[in-house]
Amino acid sequence: IIIETSQSLLAKKGQVVPLLLHEDRNCALDVFIKTVVGGKHTAFLEFDTGAGYSPILLNSRYINYANLDTTKMEISKAGTGFGKTEMIYFDKSNQLHLLLPDLNNGGNPNFIFKSSLIYDGLTSHVIFEGKSWTIDLPNKRLIVYP
Repeated sequence: IIIETSQSLLAKKGQVVPLLLHEDRNCALDVFIKTVVGGKHTAFLEFDTGAGYSPILLNSRYINYANLDTTKMEISKAGTGFGKTEMIYFDKSNQLHLLLPDLNNGGNPNFIFKSSLIYDGLTSHVIFEGKSWTIDLPNKRLIVYP
């Protein structure tokens, strides 16, 4: 981890991804990245830098949006934490495409679909496929390096 200064941030060159910040009293609580799922459905994914190399989590509604076949997915049941059980769908088919519009690239990562997500989805740094990146919260952007 490198803590940048306002001067060192000016020297950073790379592709810029705008960030949406969920703020409360001028403090950023959550960071979101705009993506396109399946070529046409916008999803704002919470960016969780501590989520490791896990698959991308999406709300289950994206199964229908992308017209995916759940019979080709691994399906399990899990508790929601509210005394209910939900179906979890794990798609390793690499058929669903994820696009980061501001990077003009995409990928076919593994996805987990859960109905209990309160956001569209969640991703870790795995979305950048091994590239280096810098979070610039004051300017609400993420800089990605080739």
